[in-house]
Amino acid sequence: MCTGEKVHHLEIQLGYQHRGVEKLMKEKDSVFLSESIAGDTVIGHSIAYCRAKEALAGTQVSDSAEAIRAVMLELERAGVHLGDLSALAGDIAYLPGNAVFGAIRTMIINTSLAICGSRFGRGIIRPGGVVFGIDGDMQEQINNTLDVNEKKIDLMCSVMFEASSVLSRMQTTGTVDKKTAEEIGMTGMAARASGYEVDCRADHPFGAYTHVPVHKRGMKSGDVFARAYLRYVEIKQSFKLIRELMDYNRNTNLIADMKPQQPSMFVVSLTEGWRGEISHCVITDKEGKIERYKIKDPSFNNWLALALAVRGNGISDFPLCNKSFNLSYCGFDL
Repeated sequence: MCTGEKVHHLEIQLGYQHRGVEKLMKEKDSVFLSESIAGDTVIGHSIAYCRAKEALAGTQVSDSAEAIRAVMLELERAGVHLGDLSALAGDIAYLPGNAVFGAIRTMIINTSLAICGSRFGRGIIRPGGVVFGIDGDMQEQINNTLDVNEKKIDLMCSVMFEASSVLSRMQTTGTVDKKTAEEIGMTGMAARASGYEVDCRADHPFGAYTHVPVHKRGMKSGDVFARAYLRYVEIKQSFKLIRELMDYNRNTNLIADMKPQQPSMFVVSLTEGWRGEISHCVITDKEGKIERYKIKDPSFNNWLALALAVRGNGISDFPLCNKSFNLSYCGFDL
């Protein structure tokens, strides 16, 4: 609903991507389904799924496998954030940022390709651990890729976030304050950009994050600029975490044998995907079979935030606000 060019209310119509994922998770070999819950969050959802299955079976995953999982999760985070920075720059016709961030994104997701054969991380995370290891040569290749591209990212961000044409479009646009973020239950990077600092890796450490602590990063303004700049901060943080996680990878005991699922169990598995908190809940029946499988993607929390963010803004700012959240239709619709 608008008056002229001013947006008063945005009604987001969801549900058109519904696929019946939760029902299918009960009936099929679900590890492949978990990789397709949201196509840009392959690692996040597959880790949440596998951790739930491992908890049901009482299976212990090795430190090396946990480290590789976390490396893949941080590569996914950095790759998507770079793609978003490229798209945000394109939305405001800042073509240098659009080109540079897009090119660097390719280098980061190609690192995932080198590790497991998929730029999006398909096929590496499995119940019990990981299928592909990271040996010494691969570690050196990853470190070199991070070193070279981190310098390019620093240079591009120092120029882009000081350009008056960029700041005039991003600052005070699409604002969500901390109080609103808390009231509507925002999560992830978008919440932290509003000063509501929630992060599963710090609040509920899992896997390798129990050895490599994550320090929360946040902003206060809650506008497009905050969400864009925080992506840069989190890319830097992900690169640092990847380097630290390598120290826990011995490239041995990568996958453990899975035991039968325990009967009459209730499990909640949390993972911090690049959008925010991913939750998989599982209930087993008296025979140990899955009776109910529930998924909560961070887009479930944050679609309302987008609707509130665009209020009072011009129609021309909607694409910018939308991309600054970059939410998933299929992750919500399931």
